[in-house]
Amino acid sequence: MKEDKGFSQAYKWILSKKQIQLLNYIAENGTAILERAYLDLEIPKPTAGYHLQRLENYGLIEAVSQRGRVKPVRLTELGQSIVRLLEGETIPDKDRVKISAMALVVSLGLAMLTKEELGKAVQLFERYIEEGKKPSKKELGMIV
Repeated sequence: MKEDKGFSQAYKWILSKKQIQLLNYIAENGTAILERAYLDLEIPKPTAGYHLQRLENYGLIEAVSQRGRVKPVRLTELGQSIVRLLEGETIPDKDRVKISAMALVVSLGLAMLTKEELGKAVQLFERYIEEGKKPSKKELGMIV
């Protein structure tokens, strides 16, 4: 399946260069912890922590377990799809829809919602993308 140009740029609307760098780092290592990632990538610790939190809110990484203060993370299925997309590979349609929905949410300035609120907004847009419709102003207002 050929990737359309608009979709292939969607992940760039969602992710910063640092977030893409962190995703690739986690993909290469299988898991990552903040204390190691910021040193290896030479990113200030608060910056790395912020971007890891955003990636978790976007549903691209998840905690493996928590041992004391150490919180190793790994890529989710969607995170793996983003990495494959970055490498020019084809990804499943369900992930294409989710990434497109996330890009819409981010483009509306809603990226700073909580993880739960962001998930609900993405689900709303996924439904509309699949149905080929637009959400009403009332539904958009409920998100904001």
